[in-house]
Amino acid sequence: MKIDIIFGPPGTGKTTKLLNILEDELKRHSPKEIAYVSFSRKGAYEGKDRALIKFPKYSESDFEYFRTLHSIAFRTLGIGKGMMITKNHYKMFGEKLGFKFSGYFTEDMQNTKDDAYLNYDILMRNNKDAAKKLLGTLEAQQLRYIQLNYKHFRETLGILDFTDLIEMFIRKNKSVPVKVAIIDEAQDLTSLQWQMVLVAFRDCENIYIAGDDDQALYQWSGADVKFFLNIKGNQHVLNKSYRLPRNILEYSKLITNLISFRADKEYTHNGEEGDIIVVKHISEIDMSKGEWMIISRNVQYLLEVQDYLRSQALMFTYKGKISVPPSHIKAINQYEKNRKTKKDERMYLLGDLVDTTVKQNYDKPWYEVFNLHENIATYYRDILRSKVNTKESHIEVNTIHGVKGGEKENVVILLDYSRNVNKNWNEDPDSELRCYYVGVTRAKKNLYIIPSSSRYGFPLLEL
Repeated sequence: MKIDIIFGPPGTGKTTKLLNILEDELKRHSPKEIAYVSFSRKGAYEGKDRALIKFPKYSESDFEYFRTLHSIAFRTLGIGKGMMITKNHYKMFGEKLGFKFSGYFTEDMQNTKDDAYLNYDILMRNNKDAAKKLLGTLEAQQLRYIQLNYKHFRETLGILDFTDLIEMFIRKNKSVPVKVAIIDEAQDLTSLQWQMVLVAFRDCENIYIAGDDDQALYQWSGADVKFFLNIKGNQHVLNKSYRLPRNILEYSKLITNLISFRADKEYTHNGEEGDIIVVKHISEIDMSKGEWMIISRNVQYLLEVQDYLRSQALMFTYKGKISVPPSHIKAINQYEKNRKTKKDERMYLLGDLVDTTVKQNYDKPWYEVFNLHENIATYYRDILRSKVNTKESHIEVNTIHGVKGGEKENVVILLDYSRNVNKNWNEDPDSELRCYYVGVTRAKKNLYIIPSSSRYGFPLLEL
């Protein structure tokens, strides 16, 4: 077995490199003999989509093993969709035990405290070392109670969670019938997923493992960066970033120089100079033109950002959702049309914005009738007055985790972070430095840095 490890720093064309490898392997093997797996569905499907564009003679069904590890386990084990746990199952489980579970976990864990107990159970099965860090924050008796009942609940209903899929695949101990495996986003695989990789692709002739340990963001959910760094094989570093200008690349190196355990990767900038601008507040930045990304380690620091953008009548997306929902625009237009025509047409578009059981006399404008916060109603009015295109936005607002893989000409990064993040910074600074690095390296031209105005935050470094 031949193993090649490809380190792809930000903007160095890692996916393009993998597609070139795929093209070369397709000269010797059929698509069905090649697996292309990734940590995320987005990564796996991007590989498939780009392969279909580059190799139009093949169909989607030819790339049978271009999917996530969970999807490969699901198909190999012959699991039906009805056997997988759902949000309703988590809700039911919580009601039976007197807790509130969503089954949804984030780096901030801002859903419910009860979910932290389920998260521990899943994390313990994926990466025991990562799970142990949570023990001090959980009540031991309650943890044991939930763990035992969670297992019993799944067994009684005959349902599986996603970790069950990986565990079952490993126990079956049967390799996938492919000769080549391409593993992308390798830095984000959990310890358990690495065990599956060892089983699934043990009979391969060639294995290509691609990733960047400096961009590992998912240690909170069990990513085993050390396993990735300890793999033996032929190492290749993609040595030119087509995204990063000189200044921003140099600043990012100041961050990686602080990471204690990493692979040394030398790579050059794109030939442009770039700018790094430090400002005290977002109001000092003119975002009326160009493409923008505003990011923070924690959700809570993006609330003020959204309020400011609304005060400036700027359209934006937050976690992928546009700031003025199309349904609200349709509802406003319908209501005002009814006011002009004096027809009490059915208000089917209004949803929760107005009580549709009450007949409207239309003596008041929409912003005095709709169930909207005053600030939101004012924002909508400003947007409509300025005749802004409400179908698109040039400003993206998100957490650093939410924009991984993305890039923008202009990036604004808020250095504030929460007390919980500060605790992790003290215990495992490498993981937070990687997050800082990912944020900084989204910028293609200009990087705006807003230093922390609270007690905790990433350090402002000097070039």
